[in-house]
Amino acid sequence: MSYNFLVIDDEPELVEYMQSLLEDEYPGCMVHALDDCEEAIAYCRANVYDIIYTDFKMPKMNGDQLIKGIRELNNDNQSAGVIVLTAHGESARIAFDNLDNVIILEKPLDIEVNRKKVRILLSLRN
Repeated sequence: MSYNFLVIDDEPELVEYMQSLLEDEYPGCMVHALDDCEEAIAYCRANVYDIIYTDFKMPKMNGDQLIKGIRELNNDNQSAGVIVLTAHGESARIAFDNLDNVIILEKPLDIEVNRKKVRILLSLRN
């Protein structure tokens, strides 16, 4: 099965790393990797994603604001799984508390934990 991922982070190195990691883990998947939240919302108007990765603290818009904006689009991205990659775990947990299908992962990323969380979110999607 081919999956669609969206990765948004203000650190270009992390965006590239996540794109490479996902393409290796899920051959044939589509990964849109962006460093701008407004551009990410535009992509979500035109594309549907199985999982959206986002940072929590970003310059223009925090991850929770980004996900709320995506969920307001009234398309299939409303139920997309979200993985928040952050060094601000407790703050992120509070900010994302009222949103469904959101998993918070602390940086640096543990690849095995990520793999398990992706499986959980994909099972909720299907």
